[in-house]
Amino acid sequence: MSLNSRYINKKKEVFLISTKIAVLCSEQFQKVLQEILADNPQFQLDFYTYHVPEETPALLKQVKPCDVLLLSGTLPYLYAKPVLDEWPTPWTYLKQDETSISTTLLALLVEKPIALDRLSIDVMNLNFIDSVLGDLNTTQRPHIQTITLHTPYDTYINRHQELWNSGQVDFIITSIHAVYSKLIELNIPVMRMMDPKSSILRYLYEAKAISERSKSDLAKVAVGHLLVKEIPADSLLENITSSLSAFYRQIDLHHFEFYTTNGNLHQGLAKLQQYLSASPIEFRFGFGYGVSILQAREHAKQALTFAETNTMYLLDDLKQLHGPIGKQQQSIALQVTDPLILKITRDTHLSPKNISRLIEFSKAHPSPSFTTQDLADYLQVTRRTTERILKKLVEYSYVTIVGEEMTYQQGRPRALYTLNFSTYI
Repeated sequence: MSLNSRYINKKKEVFLISTKIAVLCSEQFQKVLQEILADNPQFQLDFYTYHVPEETPALLKQVKPCDVLLLSGTLPYLYAKPVLDEWPTPWTYLKQDETSISTTLLALLVEKPIALDRLSIDVMNLNFIDSVLGDLNTTQRPHIQTITLHTPYDTYINRHQELWNSGQVDFIITSIHAVYSKLIELNIPVMRMMDPKSSILRYLYEAKAISERSKSDLAKVAVGHLLVKEIPADSLLENITSSLSAFYRQIDLHHFEFYTTNGNLHQGLAKLQQYLSASPIEFRFGFGYGVSILQAREHAKQALTFAETNTMYLLDDLKQLHGPIGKQQQSIALQVTDPLILKITRDTHLSPKNISRLIEFSKAHPSPSFTTQDLADYLQVTRRTTERILKKLVEYSYVTIVGEEMTYQQGRPRALYTLNFSTYI
């Protein structure tokens, strides 16, 4: 059980270890959250407020250490997305959906009997409001603006104001705090899109669960297997253990096994790659992690079989192979779960690795048709090996010969192949 959800007895008192959540939101949303969680000790919230969502990337630079990051809506998430790709902690965001739209419409119509076609509304996703209107089975339709990134707020304000001034609408619903504030100044009747209390609580508990799951995953044991051509100096082993916060045991003169955690492994891989790239020693490195130490060791050994000279590969707990690490990396599924791919491997007796790489080749290749040489170049295997793979696939009609390509030099035309199954999986 994670520390975040565990009760600790101390001097006959019971304390609940809370989840520390950094919340990026408007001042209005901060007030809403504080009211909801006034007496809830499960969450410790650190607020970073913006006036407009564009300020989100700058606010991220102010975030203090936390368990998880929560953004208060789709718009701040979109502005923050380039930074979130490298964000060191788990994160999530409140998504505008059908529930928030239907709750807002209900709250308005209870207070003011306004026809739907007398409303002007801006939303993040047109499909959500179309879904709500479809459920209402109504022919009336509000005036709708779809919010897009980098569109000036004046665009939405001016459209709402235009509809109001021309007498086409009686009320405005907006998803943007800055638009709401401006329309209030203009004395135009407006309300904010509502996030139901139940939805906000659901996302808070989701953030807590994401944090606990991440901590559990990062604490799992990771194993590395290193093969070196020459007997390594002590300094090499010391730098590896330092980079990964690991300890090791020597299997033989050229083979070493390292133990660390998933968190330390991911944090230290870039540093390790940089160090080994500058080292003159020839090596092969395979990493693995899984649900147990035994599985992590087995995955590390399997990853090592894919590593060529001076490369590193990692096999995760879902049997997904990643590598070569630090170079043009690919992810290959070594465990087949899709029924069609499972059938192909059983029929042809080709390995899951070959099927996965064939699918990746199809996605990367600029044309549906290809030659043996095209595939051989991508797989980085001999033409003879590629011909054997294609022969098995053609035999079971998973690949079809669709023509020939004439060469500019003397010799036989090259057969053109195409895959006869979907690769969009």
